[in-house]
Order: sequence, then C-alpha cells, then structure tokens
Amino acid sequence: KTMSSYGGDGGYRPGVGDMPGGWAPGAIVKRSNAPNGMEVGIDFPFVCEVCLGPNPYVRMVKGKPGDKICKISGRPFTTFRWRAGAGGRWKECMVEASVAKDKNICQACLVDMTYGVPVGVRDALLAAGADSNALAVATSDPNSSFYWQQKDALAATNPDGNGSLQNLEPSRQLLHMARSIQAQDHKQTTAWRNLPKLCSFWLAGTCSRVVQHKCPFRPCNGTFEFPELAATHKELRTALIDRLKKEGAVTVMRDLDPDTKEALHNAGKGNKEAAIKKRYDGSDDLTKRYLRRAREEMPNLEAPKDMNITSLWVGGVEALIEENDLKDVFYSFGEVRSIKLLPDRKCAFVDFTTREAAELAASKLHRALVVKGIKLDLDWAKPSAPKPAPTTTATPGELLPVPGLVGNAPRPPPLPAAMQMRLAASVSNNNFVPTPPPGAPPSEDSSGPNAPKRSRLQGPPPPPPRPPQYPSMDPTRLGAKRS
Repeated sequence: KTMSSYGGDGGYRPGVGDMPGGWAPGAIVKRSNAPNGMEVGIDFPFVCEVCLGPNPYVRMVKGKPGDKICKISGRPFTTFRWRAGAGGRWKECMVEASVAKDKNICQACLVDMTYGVPVGVRDALLAAGADSNALAVATSDPNSSFYWQQKDALAATNPDGNGSLQNLEPSRQLLHMARSIQAQDHKQTTAWRNLPKLCSFWLAGTCSRVVQHKCPFRPCNGTFEFPELAATHKELRTALIDRLKKEGAVTVMRDLDPDTKEALHNAGKGNKEAAIKKRYDGSDDLTKRYLRRAREEMPNLEAPKDMNITSLWVGGVEALIEENDLKDVFYSFGEVRSIKLLPDRKCAFVDFTTREAAELAASKLHRALVVKGIKLDLDWAKPSAPKPAPTTTATPGELLPVPGLVGNAPRPPPLPAAMQMRLAASVSNNNFVPTPPPGAPPSEDSSGPNAPKRSRLQGPPPPPPRPPQYPSMDPTRLGAKRS
C-alpha cells in the first residue's frame, strides 16, 4: 500500500474502513534504506495531512537540533515549523518523533494517524486491548529518561511496527466515530485546528490593524469562526458570528457584549504544557466529550466485572439540582444507600445497597435521565483507589524496620560481670558526679536553712555570664575622651 507524495517518504491519508490507514509500514524507514535519502522524524515531521493544510506544496522551516524540549519525554528534539495554508496558522511540532511513532499520533495536533480521532478516544475504544508486554509508564522525572530509552530500543528491534496500535483490530464504535469526525471535517473549509489564532487586541477592543485590514488573526482577517465557544457556549457563538457578518469586525470590537468577552477570555486561559500532557494522556475536555458521545450512542451501559461496584456516576449536575431531586428519580429502582454531590465537578454519585438495583437503574435511565429539564449523563462509577496501609509508630526503644533490608541488627550481648565492676570502679575513682539537665528546676530543699551542704567535689557555682562586648560599645572608639 503506497501513500501520497507529501514529504518524500509519503504522507498521511485517513483510511477509515475495514483496514487501518495512516503511514504504511514501509514508509517509516531509516535514512540509509530510504530511496530518496530522507527519514521521517529527522528530515520530515511525523504529522497528519490535516495539519499540513490544503496546499500539497508546503515550505517548512527546520529548527536547530535540540532547540526545543518535548513536553512528554522531556528530551530535546528537532522541531519543524510551517503554515497550514494561505490563511492558516503557523504550526510546529509539540512532541518528538519517537514519542509520536510510539503512540501513532501526529507531532503537531496529537491526533491518531490512522482514524483521525483524539488519542484518548482511540485508546479507550480500541477493542484489541493493551499489550501484555508493555512497559510500565514512568511516573517520575528520573525514570522518564530510562523509560524512553527502553522504548527506543524496542522500536529499533521492531522497525515494522508489528504489534503497535495502528495494526490492532478496531472496534465498531471507533470506526463509527472516525467516520462521523471525518464527515464533519469535510463540511468545513478550514479545519478548526488550522484556524488563525484569536486576536487578543481585538478582544480587548484596541486592535488598530483591523481598521487597515492588515491584522492576520481572527476575526480581523474575515474568518468568523470561534471553536473556543463551540462546546460550552453555542448560543453566544451563533449570535457572535451572525453579528460579525452583518456589522463587521470593527463595529463588533467597539461594542462587544461582556458575556462573550468573558467566555473567550476563559477559553484562552490555562497552561499550554499541561494541556499537551492532558491531551496525550486522554484526560482533556475534548476527549471526555467524545467519550460521552460514544456512551450515549451505546444501546446499554456495560456493567463492570467487579460485582462490589453498586454506585452510578451522574454528570452535568447544575447548582439548582439538589440531593432530593436525584433521590426522587433513583429510589424507585431500589434502596439508595447514599447520594454524594460534587458541585465543583458538576457531578454526583448514587450508591445503591444491591447490585441488581444499580443495574436496573443503569439500564432504564441510560440516555433518558432528565432532572428539572436538564439532561444528565449516566455511567458506572469507577472503583476507588486502595487506601495506603497505616503507618506504624515506634515505641520508645524500638526501631522500625528499614525498607529493603532484611531486618534490624541484633542487640549486642551484655558485658561480663567482671568488666561491669571494673567500669563502675573507674567511674567512682574519677569522682564523676552527673550534672542535672539544662533548664531543670531546682529542688524544694536547694535553699534555706535546711539546704544540704554543697559537696566539696562539686566546687563553687559558676559566675554569671557577662554580656557580650562589641567594638561599637567602646566610647573611645571614634576618638571621644572620657570625663
């Protein structure tokens, strides 16, 4: 299977069907074995066709070796920079090529190269399951370097990618979602990920280039599209686009309503590096929305194998929904043990006393849970993480075992009786008198007529400490005379 002519070694074409598409195994070869002397990841980035833009002739700028740090592995790599079309934004690689090849994702947008879906959605809906010989993910910075060294060694021994994610058998859900996303992308003239950035000066109402039609950012350049509001504020997005088409960017900039301005400001907040890590791990908001849509399209919720799980997760709970409102909906399916509301996360957990009641509620309320006119999401709750073992405290004179050692060293045997007598005699001959600890209060009989006489061996009491003397305290230091 051959690929298109993007980038010398072949480009990317989504192959959504019975057989996965993406990069052909023969396209990712070493530079010495490539027919044109180019290697993907060194001479050309590992990116998808959507990020390249509509123009088949792309001019790229290759950075200096090691001029950027990978957000996932923490290693320096060579980045590429290009423009995704005439009116698109400038794009660059966010992760190194070895990380992208290991996950089979685009270096720029972190989207799966085979199905065109976010990597978290791909991992969650892939029916083949995880590899049993996979390495444990590094959870600390010192282990990250060793982890990716092992990944590079595995990739060198298996250059064709056998057993990688792009060769696994897809599930029906994954194929259906990939086709729907691909059909949605075809309706748009420019992919949302390639749109120019939002003009911050226009949002603040101070853009001077929009009057001269020289601003290259949205919406000053005539691109009236706002992906920032597509998921959370659909009505504001539609109203803003309609107003821009009627009045223009200059008039709307001078009189932008506060709600839309605040929504655009909140959408641009956040840490970019943390957002890239969340997208790579599949914990970002976009992945959660796609998985929620996949759950809604399922005919029934799949019950967990652990029969001890009797709790249901309810998502999209607004502030006006109270505990009694949820109890009125769920009590008819069985006895409810507890209902826990989490307002900051906009969710709740409903715990039943029996597994049968939880399964009945999940089957009846799936895609049909509406409380106070608000449609809520329903899913099985995940098992809680095991609690750490309680730490033991050592009693006086007892030593706790050190992790990694066999055990505490045994106590030394007691000294012979003859040696103990010799030590006692040497102490008595030296007239050793133990001194009281510092700060100990004097006894009641330490003063007065009945006070015991001071021992001759103890000596007179020490004189009181003198105050410290500094050079500045000398009156003749600066030439003064004493009277």
